Amino acid sequence: MSEKLSIKIQIGGRHYPLSIAPEKEEIIRRAAKLLNERMKSYQENFAVQDTQDLLSMCALEFGVRMLETEQNKTENHSEELVNQLTQTEQFISGYLNSL
Repeated sequence: MSEKLSIKIQIGGRHYPLSIAPEKEEIIRRAAKLLNERMKSYQENFAVQDTQDLLSMCALEFGVRMLETEQNKTENHSEELVNQLTQTEQFISGYLNSL
């Protein structure tokens, strides 16, 4: 069992202590940095000052991105499956026609 690493991250001006697996540290810090950058962007571009509103806007944006990514993966997987089935059908048809 790996040991946990204690870190503190800052989101929206507040500090949060976390106990994480050491291999997750980089991605957690990058995610916190990205979140803070998006909050700053919303604050500057839309004159929103309330931290709760900024976090809500970021949560919506990231949620949409996640769902779009999942949808694209599903669509790409479906396309791959159709291509594989088409190739299989062509192979079987070719074999049957050669008999």
